Amino acid sequence: MNLTKNTIAFAFLALATIGMSGCATKYNFHSVQTERGSSEYKVEIKMEKRFKTLNPTPLNTISIYLNDKEVLKGPLDNTETGSLEGMFDNKRLEVECGRKGIFDIYSRCVVHLGNVRLGKYEIVQTVK
Repeated sequence: MNLTKNTIAFAFLALATIGMSGCATKYNFHSVQTERGSSEYKVEIKMEKRFKTLNPTPLNTISIYLNDKEVLKGPLDNTETGSLEGMFDNKRLEVECGRKGIFDIYSRCVVHLGNVRLGKYEIVQTVK
């Protein structure tokens, strides 16, 4: 079989392009309650951390569930810090997330509905 340099280069380029375009890494996280607030609502926070190919900056998206229903979804910055606002039961829903310090490995979120704190939560990686 006679392969030219152009054929080999094209095959290598095609494989590299396919490999780079299809490779993204995704990690899932969930909340663990660290401080109880109002017991009227069951709160769960899920976070998805994605890394695009050749880009070390994570894309973090959190979803807030109240009573098993997704009620708020949005981005956090690459350090898992940020806040989201929305409405639920005609009340303002607020979520504030961040870390205590630069060496803290877990992001923490506080959830308020109206003037009531629903709790504090630590975001930990989900193990499959």
